[in-house]
Amino acid sequence: MNFYDNFWLGIKEIINKIYDLPVAPPPSSKTKRWSESDASRKPKVVWPWRPGGRSRDDGNRELLHRIMSEYFDFTILDGPDFKWHGPNSSARYQVSRSALKKIQSADVMVGLFGANLWNSLHMLSGSILIELKSPYGYCGNENGRTLSNHNHLSF
Repeated sequence: MNFYDNFWLGIKEIINKIYDLPVAPPPSSKTKRWSESDASRKPKVVWPWRPGGRSRDDGNRELLHRIMSEYFDFTILDGPDFKWHGPNSSARYQVSRSALKKIQSADVMVGLFGANLWNSLHMLSGSILIELKSPYGYCGNENGRTLSNHNHLSF
């Protein structure tokens, strides 16, 4: 492993200890985490949602949720999941821990190209990251592949 791998894995371990979350060792190969479990279980998929505003929007939330839920145990991470503000440190801790648990429990993270996919750094090794991007604009950027390589995710 190089410096970046060692640095990130060390920080990830500290974050997981602070939030009392499991630390899984990197797998010997990048495999689908749910392939070894009960085949009747739908893969758990999370989508870190980007509501739009001055920047890009992830689209029709209700339609996406309805279609994805037919095939997957599907969760959208949005506003309340990422509100790191709270009346006290205990409330902020619980919001952060809840979001991290949702991310760690996912077999797959799907999302549009952008900063929200950095949440994949908290996924367990062996999970899958699917980055959606168009041939217009950011097609040459390799953030998703870089994140996957350093976190032992399939891309």
